[in-house]
Amino acid sequence: MKFRATAAIALASIPFLAGCGGSGGSSSSPGGKVFASAGCGTCHTLQAAGSKGQVGPNLDELKPDAPTVSHQVRTGGNGMPSFGSKLSAKQIAQVAAFVSSSARSSGTTFEFKPDDTTIADCEKNGKPFCFRQAFGNLTYHEGPEKALAQLATDDASMPSVHADCHQISHWIGRAGLVYYKHDAGQALSHGAMTCNSGYYHGVL
Repeated sequence: MKFRATAAIALASIPFLAGCGGSGGSSSSPGGKVFASAGCGTCHTLQAAGSKGQVGPNLDELKPDAPTVSHQVRTGGNGMPSFGSKLSAKQIAQVAAFVSSSARSSGTTFEFKPDDTTIADCEKNGKPFCFRQAFGNLTYHEGPEKALAQLATDDASMPSVHADCHQISHWIGRAGLVYYKHDAGQALSHGAMTCNSGYYHGVL
């Protein structure tokens, strides 16, 4: 029951299309055209659309189903505006089908790989996205609960962490899945909704 409840929370809180609000995986399909015209690719990576946005979740890796995408586009939340009054029901269905079909067929996978990067290193070098790897390493060695607690603290005090907090929490989720030996139930049950539930996105 704990796994089911946690998974439900994760799926209900995923902010998929921060810049976006059919059928098939072609960018020239009706759904592909909605994806492009609504500017979804400025925030999200989706191979079929030729987009490489880094602000929101990588849709090729996340692989959301159509009902979940449709709900998020329609209602918004967690940093994404509602497109229920901007896109027709038909357009929402088209873009949801496009994203879901394209992501499933992309073949993109991601597994966290640790290195020696630390949070202190990132504070000194200022490299883009450095904190993602650093917090992933902390998760890999000490578990996601430790990393998420540290992220919550640093989010409030470090501008570079705050600016990339959601994506950092994605990496904690990916590393958490490795920490729990790819047991998604275990990984989800040790998560938290830090930074708009990015941890759950990373696990799933």
